[in-house]
Amino acid sequence: MSNVLIGIIGVILFIGLALAGALFLGPRFQEATNNSKASAAVQAISQVAQAIHMRDLNEGAPMTSATSLQTGLVSSGYLKAIPTNPYGVNTMYVGDGGGAQTAQPITYIILPLAVEPGAKAVCTAIVKQTGMTADGSIPSGANGPTYPVGCTDNGGGLYTAYTRIR
Repeated sequence: MSNVLIGIIGVILFIGLALAGALFLGPRFQEATNNSKASAAVQAISQVAQAIHMRDLNEGAPMTSATSLQTGLVSSGYLKAIPTNPYGVNTMYVGDGGGAQTAQPITYIILPLAVEPGAKAVCTAIVKQTGMTADGSIPSGANGPTYPVGCTDNGGGLYTAYTRIR
């Protein structure tokens, strides 16, 4: 009989410790996931920016927005493939500080994050990793691209990671 009671107490303790661990460590695991996605996004846009720099040096002329990333970088051999968006299905594009894709020459690589609640957490992680603001707040789109690498809130839940090329 005492073995059964000890077994029941053991199971209750195990379940209690598992729940306590999940409650305590759950937010830490989510934060680590967001930091990982933020690092991957910054790395992806930085990789494309470096490929554009290499292309500009070798070609002797800056890449324009009329030249797609696929044509200008992959077909020319500067990248094997355009990096995928680690958060969402949107693809990166080139443009100016306001997001216009017709800028000549291009000045930014822009990576729209998915329009989901989790995108804000990834954008916040990018802001913290790049040191954009002291308090970790996300700048609005109008005040956004003032840093070499960062993330902005374009309103309506759309967050955009970017890196400056020139």
